[in-house]
Amino acid sequence: LLACGDFFQLPPITERVPAATWGRLLGAKLRECRAVLPSGIEQTERELFLNRGFAFQAAAWWRADMMMIELSRVWRQKDAELVATLNRIRCGDARPEDVEWLNA
Repeated sequence: LLACGDFFQLPPITERVPAATWGRLLGAKLRECRAVLPSGIEQTERELFLNRGFAFQAAAWWRADMMMIELSRVWRQKDAELVATLNRIRCGDARPEDVEWLNA
């Protein structure tokens, strides 16, 4: 299995179930981390999508015991100063001079 992604991208949207719906969800299923809503006359169980964050925040991610490989070569930018500045920004290490340089 190959799982890939850029976790420095924007975080996932976590609100998928309207607040008014939470009270109608089946409590036993919620304890299993599943959002199941009885629906229709027959009260058919319908599972709702629960996006709870990044993939690596799920217990299943860590149980999978995957080998992590970080790709570090930048292909789209050739300017080393731009690459270094963007890397500092995406890691949360931006300096005031980085912002000045980008706005110059």
